[in-house]
Amino acid sequence: ALTGTDFERVAYADATTDVSTTSTTAGDNSLIILNGTVTGSQEVQAKQTLQGGGSTIQIRGRRTGLVVPFTAPGAAGRLTTPEDEDTDSLVIAGSNTHVSGISIVGIGPGSGTGDGLDLGSDKSNIYVTDVSLANISEDGVNINGGNSNIWLIDLDLSSLGDDGVDIDEGNTNLRLSNFKVSQANDYGIDVGESNIGVVIVGGSVSGSGRGGVYIENGNIVDISGMSVDGATNGILLQGDGNTVTASNVSVLNSRFGVNVEGNGNTVTASNVSVLNSDFGVNVQGDGNGLSFTSSTFSNIGEDVVFVKGDLDLHFANNTISGTVAGVFFNFDDVGTTTIVAGSTGNTNTTGAAPTCEQTGTASFTGEISFTDGTIVNAATCP
Repeated sequence: ALTGTDFERVAYADATTDVSTTSTTAGDNSLIILNGTVTGSQEVQAKQTLQGGGSTIQIRGRRTGLVVPFTAPGAAGRLTTPEDEDTDSLVIAGSNTHVSGISIVGIGPGSGTGDGLDLGSDKSNIYVTDVSLANISEDGVNINGGNSNIWLIDLDLSSLGDDGVDIDEGNTNLRLSNFKVSQANDYGIDVGESNIGVVIVGGSVSGSGRGGVYIENGNIVDISGMSVDGATNGILLQGDGNTVTASNVSVLNSRFGVNVEGNGNTVTASNVSVLNSDFGVNVQGDGNGLSFTSSTFSNIGEDVVFVKGDLDLHFANNTISGTVAGVFFNFDDVGTTTIVAGSTGNTNTTGAAPTCEQTGTASFTGEISFTDGTIVNAATCP
């Protein structure tokens, strides 16, 4: 199995013998094949793989060591939730578990209190691959606390009452890749507190109300190859002490591209594109450090960068294009804000000179330069 667990038996779940019953009876080291549709909340035990009929996983021969594809027999595996049931559709009850090639269909956003897939707490070595979740009452995937080595790959999540994926607190080494979240009422990805080694790569969030990625307190998060379209925030840090790296991220049709509301956060961004949004970057709080390099801001409805509070800002080799309705840089009560040395090589193709505004107390130090020779510093910023 992908988890490293050897298969000793194969068992089948269907409308007659459901997943929970089959899983409990089969025990450790079992491959369980879900044949067709099963209704009601289900549970899969530790050291098992749950595979939908007609789907394919890779298996390794115990004697030969050869890896070959295995396509499960039977009809497509599908879990559904009754209209009157406020429970999670599928619960992963133990470690070393793999769920693959199934679809989970709930009763509709806000219609109950159940999540699509619940990983619970204090588990390790969990793989969820090639799974679709739709019409879920609350979160598509819920991950509580104390988990480690979690892999979510090729997920399609749509019509969700809360978040696409909710990562609570104290988890380590979690990877979410090649995913799609659409129409989540809250956030595409919600990262709570003290989660270390969260990697989000190769995914998209569209039509989700409050944001693409939401990050609270004390997390270490790496985001790459992701797009966010039509949310209030592309990436929102609403807390303290986070370390976030973002690369090759695009944010379209949003209120804020990158929004930092908190203290002591470090954001390192490269090749980030913010298009048709009100603010490229919004920072409000003290002791934050932001670096933007090789990024593009185009058709900004208000300000490219808005700063309120103490900040170290590195802004180099970026492009500002299209139109900017507000100002390029807006410094408001900035205290001891510093433009870090090397904030050079920026390009302006808007057809208008870079604009700057500062209000309130104190002033910033340092300068941002453009390839046309324009310099933005305290002296040129009224």
